[in-house]
Amino acid sequence: MRHRALHAVLFAALVVSAGCLGTSGGSPTPTASPTTPHGSPSESPTGGPLTPLPDSTPAFPDGPKERPAIPDELSTATAASFAKTHERRWVYNTLYGGPSSDVSIECSVDSAARVSVGYRVVVSCTASATTGGEPLPNSTATSTVVHADWFTQTFVYLVDEDSVVRQRPAGDR
Repeated sequence: MRHRALHAVLFAALVVSAGCLGTSGGSPTPTASPTTPHGSPSESPTGGPLTPLPDSTPAFPDGPKERPAIPDELSTATAASFAKTHERRWVYNTLYGGPSSDVSIECSVDSAARVSVGYRVVVSCTASATTGGEPLPNSTATSTVVHADWFTQTFVYLVDEDSVVRQRPAGDR
């Protein structure tokens, strides 16, 4: 059990420090997202050149939540719902620390619009997770309680019938 508690503490430290490790300025940083042959996402959050989406999706974090399916019939509303669900599940799996985890997430769609290559949706989520506190075997002690905060983070989704691109907005690290 001490091994699990140590992993939970290290995981929480990684999650808490993740937003502090970036550099400032520059173009958007793709998050495990495919890029076009020119090396940039098909449409930057700042409205750069449009090229077809790459017909693939970013890797999805391991955890109990599955990646949602892209809707069969895309519209601004279904793309927005998909992106919000995708980000919610992404954050959940990122914060999930095992069966004793209590993950709380609030997500909102900041904007959604049809663009020439599909749909562009901006989603923001704030979350927290508490893991631990369960009784240790053969002891009156409990495991260490670890708390992690996912301070508000925003991602831009570009979605078409067979592609998902997830990236940070320009200037957001």
